[in-house]
Amino acid sequence: MSIFSKEEIARFRDETKGTQYVIHLNNAGAALSPDPVVRAQMDYLEREAEIGGYEVNREKKEELDRLYMIAASWLNCNSGNIAYTDSATTGWLRAIYAIPFQSGDSILTSEIEYATNYLSYLHLSRQIGVQIRTIHSDQYGRVDLNHLEDQLDESTRLVAITHVPTNSGIINPVEEIGNMLKGRDTWYLIDACQSAGQVPLDVQKLNCDFLSVTGRKYLRGPRSSGLLYASDRALSESTPLTIDLHSAEWTDAEDYEIHSDAQRFEQWEQNLSGKTGLAQAIDYYLNAGSKTVFNTLVHHAKLLRNQLQQMEGVSVYDAGGEQGGIVTFDPNVDPVQLKEQLSQHAFNVSVSPLSSTLLDMKRRGYKDLIRASVHYYNTEEEILRFAEILEELIRNQR
Repeated sequence: MSIFSKEEIARFRDETKGTQYVIHLNNAGAALSPDPVVRAQMDYLEREAEIGGYEVNREKKEELDRLYMIAASWLNCNSGNIAYTDSATTGWLRAIYAIPFQSGDSILTSEIEYATNYLSYLHLSRQIGVQIRTIHSDQYGRVDLNHLEDQLDESTRLVAITHVPTNSGIINPVEEIGNMLKGRDTWYLIDACQSAGQVPLDVQKLNCDFLSVTGRKYLRGPRSSGLLYASDRALSESTPLTIDLHSAEWTDAEDYEIHSDAQRFEQWEQNLSGKTGLAQAIDYYLNAGSKTVFNTLVHHAKLLRNQLQQMEGVSVYDAGGEQGGIVTFDPNVDPVQLKEQLSQHAFNVSVSPLSSTLLDMKRRGYKDLIRASVHYYNTEEEILRFAEILEELIRNQR
């Protein structure tokens, strides 16, 4: 398994200003952006200040449009299948509310769904009469493929799966699910919010209709930036819930035409400096090498899990199987207080609350957890230092 050398990691750190000030283990929240991403945004904003917003938009049109090409290269699709959004949530919501649900349709989803996603299912249930069915988890906490196959029936309008959950490092078998759905009329929506920039993605292998991505997490892109992949089927058989003069053309007093490509899911007002930054972030990720990025994340996370498992009273949340860079654990002390104490030592982590993945956390008897999410620009020394300080702080709280 190829991982980045110490020399390569040192180069990434030299291009990441934040590593001078903090030990950043909150990459599943928002990663530290590399210098090229920051420069792209700053250059755009400075040019806006010089000549005006509309004017720089025209001047840099080719640079802005490049995002679609680089994203398509990354995800293995055509540029017309890519929409730019202000977040993964926005893209995900535009996807699910474009699917033609009817009363009596059912949604199959996992027990580790994020709160926003599950709230949308509940809203569709209340508004339309859609039924929600959750797929059992296997011994590792992933979607149980056998139970999913048993649950598929004529009422199943949508299978919606979170690739990597917010509250643990497990990786759901989304490619296997896509293969299972081939030849069926069922829609397939993947939330890749936590996997994009961490786990290699190929929408042809995933066989999904929609896939939503954020820029700010493992891709190391700007906040308020994201992508929505929409398949050819999605473009021909779904209709956006809302449109504007960017996503559609007003052709007559009583008529309009929705754009045929994925930009039908965009809107006119966009974070354009973020658009240039996101293109740079994808470039940076691809140049680093998606497989080596993932392998390094796995290596760092395994080191952290091993350290945590040796601490008295600490319970690591991940159940096993294939694991990525998100490590969650119950410290057996107040997690909010512990997070604040860690920040005083320049360690950035977050708290994963019960409410964010309610079904999974209640099923397993957990409340709030500490989430430490590693990246490839972290070092082994940082992880060992974190474990040392963490153990000391936990001991002092008891």
